[in-house]
Amino acid sequence: MRSSGRARLNGRGKRAHGEVFFTEDVDVEGARILRTRIAARQWSLAPAVRSGRQPAQDPDAADLEQVGDGIRLYRISKNGGGTLVKKLVDGFWRTEPADETAA
Repeated sequence: MRSSGRARLNGRGKRAHGEVFFTEDVDVEGARILRTRIAARQWSLAPAVRSGRQPAQDPDAADLEQVGDGIRLYRISKNGGGTLVKKLVDGFWRTEPADETAA
């Protein structure tokens, strides 16, 4: 018998090989939680964080707006506000002011 390429479910919402299979869309709260986890994971994978040379958690995480490949964009709400960027440079998260004209 040939496989159709579709995952077989075992009747309890799990794939036959044990992975959880979700059939519902992610709601707004679920998306927020996922975004937060992705951002935390991105931060923690930096070599300087893993070696303890930078904090285990991003001290500006509450102001984080976007994450990208080796870059994080923040809208700072305290101390007069503003926008800043953290870039992964030589394994460290380096902070610099955002170039407002680049948007």
